[in-house]
Amino acid sequence: MTVKQGQSLPDITLQMTGSIEDMIEMAIAMGIALTDELTVGTDVPEIEVSEALIVTNMENNGVVPASAISTATDKQVAGIGYWIVGTDFIVQ
Repeated sequence: MTVKQGQSLPDITLQMTGSIEDMIEMAIAMGIALTDELTVGTDVPEIEVSEALIVTNMENNGVVPASAISTATDKQVAGIGYWIVGTDFIVQ
């Protein structure tokens, strides 16, 4: 398996083993820290499946968890929800 866009360590661990309780074992197998961001296309080593029913269900239904949040943004956010009073939003 390889890491896909938007996947985090909990995502790939759940997808491969059926349980996020295996995150530490997965991080050790990958040689990364629990908080490291994953690079798309990275090969993921095989570790023992803990919850085969969950893995099978996800495979049969085409479920690929991808919950990573990117801090990079290509566009400037705008609107009243992002304005700062006295800076962007001038009260007259």
